[in-house]
Amino acid sequence: MGSDERLKELEENIDSLEHFIEEYTRLEKKTERPKNIFSILRGSREGKYQSALAYFLDPAQPHGFKDAILKAFLQLIEEKSGDPLETYSSRVKNDHIEINTEVNIKGEEDEYGRIDLIIAGGPSSREHPEWAIFIELKAGASEGEEQTERYASAESWNFNWFGNNTLSINNLEECEYVYIRKEREKEAKSDLFESISWADLVRVFENKIEKGVFDYPHRSVVQFLDFLRSLKEVENMGDESKEKELELIEKRLKLYFGQKELIEKVEEANRQFQQDFDELSQHIHETWEDRLDQIYDFSGSDWLTIPSRPKYENILPQHWFREPLEESDNTMKIFFRHYPTTDQLREKELSFRLRLPTGRILHINSFNSEKCFNDLLCEKLVANKEAVKRSLKNVEGTEFSLGSAGALIEKRYELDEKNLYNSYLKNLERACEEFCENEELIEVVNECFEEAFREAFGKEPEGEGVIELKKK
Repeated sequence: MGSDERLKELEENIDSLEHFIEEYTRLEKKTERPKNIFSILRGSREGKYQSALAYFLDPAQPHGFKDAILKAFLQLIEEKSGDPLETYSSRVKNDHIEINTEVNIKGEEDEYGRIDLIIAGGPSSREHPEWAIFIELKAGASEGEEQTERYASAESWNFNWFGNNTLSINNLEECEYVYIRKEREKEAKSDLFESISWADLVRVFENKIEKGVFDYPHRSVVQFLDFLRSLKEVENMGDESKEKELELIEKRLKLYFGQKELIEKVEEANRQFQQDFDELSQHIHETWEDRLDQIYDFSGSDWLTIPSRPKYENILPQHWFREPLEESDNTMKIFFRHYPTTDQLREKELSFRLRLPTGRILHINSFNSEKCFNDLLCEKLVANKEAVKRSLKNVEGTEFSLGSAGALIEKRYELDEKNLYNSYLKNLERACEEFCENEELIEVVNECFEEAFREAFGKEPEGEGVIELKKK
């Protein structure tokens, strides 16, 4: 059977599929298996929970939840403390997040000076995080003697942030202390620690997953629910009888066997859809430069396109691409970037950003100045934010994070699902018109670039400057 025939058959069975999903989700989702992975793994329960929590809270890990679990966690702390944590949750999207486990107080190498988890965030261009959350976990044992008081009074920690191994409390703009324990156990002895329970985490995390169960990778959802089931065991939550659990399992399996053939067709179609998205992404990667080259005079404007496949594609003036150190061939640049990835296409979105590299030596190390190039450029852009915003006053939907190297300026364009390929390229042309052709914007950014370059490297940037990208 060809792909067109399979698709037509799925369309004809859409009512059956919708009925199956409705019936399946109507059943109790909290059926407890005889064993979960946390019951099988060796090691202390607290250690396993520490590793799982660090993994799922980290947006950079490959679980597919991105920052959803971390934001839910921050909102729970806000709810419990009564203090507004918008400064954390609103910055999670643009800030770099670093999570360390088993972190020692500076100068104390024994286990008594070691906290379970520290989450820190801030611009990746900075030498030190701007905010941090210190977390102590208790899954069985009670708090040690003066344990939280000792942590609350610590002035610095052995925490790794881009090679800087010291996290200083005095250098943080915001910090929070959290103590996670069983609901029936005592709260932390230190008043600085906000005490929450594993049961609190279960309620918040389950609500997050149930609202978006189809938005996240199936395998990650299963792993995360296994984690939550283990937490329920600790808190003695969900005491249904084994007979009730078996009854729910039987109902779900009956639904499965009743629609087994349809489910297999959906799974096969989903695999084909994923392949379609991958192939479309690859096609855009291979053709976008030719499309723009037909419209724009890159050579005459002295602009470049620099592929960075398989994910990213860059557009920039030659003037912003440099090797400032004579004894080194390391490069630096500031550029516009778009992302023709499968995820972006699934979201029917084109993201167009002005950004800086956040890991290159020339961008994050200091040379002629005490500050690195990224910090200097961000400072210049923030100081000129009114001029930047004025240059884009007619570009609706523009987001500004001029102090964050990863996304200084960004706009998201909605794609037409009926023709994703041409819609992507059309919106890419529109992005170039709104940003790369914008003489006022390019002039302001270039002035900031040249000032930052002089301070960072102690010399003038060579060349005749920069002009906006011009059409043929």
